[in-house]
Amino acid sequence: YFSEKIDLNELLRFGLQGAFFSIFCMTMYYSLINYFNLHYLIAYNVTAACTIVLSFITSKLFVFKDTHPGTKLQAFFYFIIQTSLYFLSNVLLFFLVSVMQINEMLAVVATGIAYSSLNFVLLRFGVFAKSKKHITKVN
Repeated sequence: YFSEKIDLNELLRFGLQGAFFSIFCMTMYYSLINYFNLHYLIAYNVTAACTIVLSFITSKLFVFKDTHPGTKLQAFFYFIIQTSLYFLSNVLLFFLVSVMQINEMLAVVATGIAYSSLNFVLLRFGVFAKSKKHITKVN
């Protein structure tokens, strides 16, 4: 999977998508905590759920400009990756805030950086890989 080169335009579009969703997520997260008085983990989970759905659409159409017809299968793999990263990021966020006593706003930024880095690699070389052999062989 890693024999493909990273397209710098894809990386730039991923960065732009990431910047947009970072602002979206931080605004939503902040609002849910400060205006709706939700616990930081509940606010994080609501924000993540909204973002996962919207990011699949923008990743497929904008970031990777993917025209592969197996959208349902891609969505399934995307959901598996995002769900896994989502649970890992919850553990990391809990650890940073509750154990390390880091401010919840700084902790969510650190969690986002870790999430985004791993997410790009898994999406680029997995779900939206230019070579679809590993996705199309699933019957």
